[in-house]
Amino acid sequence: MKSKGMLHYVYYALRDRNLSRDDVSKIQKERLKELVSFARENSPYYQDLYKNLGSDPDLSALPVTTKQSLMQSFNRWPTDPSITLETVTEFMSTKDNVGRYLFDKCSVSMTSGSTGRPCVVLTDKGAFHLTMALYFIRSFPFKDLISLGLKRGKYFVIANDGFSMSYNSYRSQILATPLNKMRCQSISVDSKEEDIISAINRFKPAILYAYPTTMELLLPHIRSKAVKAKPAIMILGGEKCSDKLRTELSTLMKSYVFNTYGTSEASLIARTCREGHLHLFADWVIIEPVDRDYRPVSPGTPSDKLLITNLSNFTQPFIRYEITDRVTLHEEPCSCGNRMPYIEVEGRTDDILEFNHPGGKVRISPIVLTDPADKEGIIRYQLIQKDYDHLELKLRTEEGYSKEDLFEKIEKELRYILSNMDVHSVTITLSQDLPKIHPVSGKYSMVLKDLPTK
Repeated sequence: MKSKGMLHYVYYALRDRNLSRDDVSKIQKERLKELVSFARENSPYYQDLYKNLGSDPDLSALPVTTKQSLMQSFNRWPTDPSITLETVTEFMSTKDNVGRYLFDKCSVSMTSGSTGRPCVVLTDKGAFHLTMALYFIRSFPFKDLISLGLKRGKYFVIANDGFSMSYNSYRSQILATPLNKMRCQSISVDSKEEDIISAINRFKPAILYAYPTTMELLLPHIRSKAVKAKPAIMILGGEKCSDKLRTELSTLMKSYVFNTYGTSEASLIARTCREGHLHLFADWVIIEPVDRDYRPVSPGTPSDKLLITNLSNFTQPFIRYEITDRVTLHEEPCSCGNRMPYIEVEGRTDDILEFNHPGGKVRISPIVLTDPADKEGIIRYQLIQKDYDHLELKLRTEEGYSKEDLFEKIEKELRYILSNMDVHSVTITLSQDLPKIHPVSGKYSMVLKDLPTK
């Protein structure tokens, strides 16, 4: 299927932003029918999966798909037979391909690997154009769009500089036109705080994108006015964001601050309104909060996991795809005026760690310390701070993989990350225990503190 251009999605983003729930439901059914039909005709994986279904099955009749089952059948999954795991792996071996299109058709991203082996995600041009249209048409207030024009729309990103969805998006923009190379800039999330502050102040962005924990680290410097830039818009994503952080950033930086919820597999799923509610882009993604046995849970009830269907990506269909996020769906009206349902996302709540340093404690964002988790053979990765100079790693590995061999590689990467932050005297040990979820919340954290009580 030929990807449609940006103007196509701008039109639909404008036309459908105030639809009723009934109209959204009709659009979902139409787009789902088109997606399922295309997947059945062009993806060998879905041909087999749906072979016993009728010609126009309801959503609930479609089998659940998982990362494990899809990755095991990767070469039969895309709707373009020229795209194989081998061609994707070769493409990703060159870091300069971040933000570029494989065969001029789709970008390539990797999920975080927080729940096992990462998923390779192909985002076709149409799905990327849709994400940009939803950001600019439905997420930014008109007065802030004017402000962006006055500030020449300069865009600054603090993110992992690899094949992540956020960095892919940034690189796609700077590769699009020579002008964007001047108006877009990034810095790695594992840079020192003073380097991030210096870069922000020097660039003076109109739009700033960052992880919430990164902004928590910068918050003392924002309070002290060391961060002088005042972006018109601040976009937070990739982690759970508290209302307190969002409100304080908005007050201190005089910015329009909103949080987003998305996944590599479904791109942009929801964004916050002025009330702090995460409203779904329900005309382009279907979410199903379910229990452990994939039975739907009622609105207002927390789910055990979530099924998502991405209605815009035809190159690599994600249909009733399982992710482990716990959400609560709300269908009651929101005072902001947005008619779309909204969700609460429990999300992963990793800790910001602190380490000993001659100049005082050094704080490090947890998202930096999860980079080594995407190695083949790792099912679960959990890094625990036992003291200010001691980290303990717990691993659950696939059969045939040695914990000790993986630990040796991970330890090397962790020491490199820590040394970049001027943290050198840290003991890193391997535990023979398996990673554990919280006994009360049932949540799984990749990075957490377990410091001795004084």
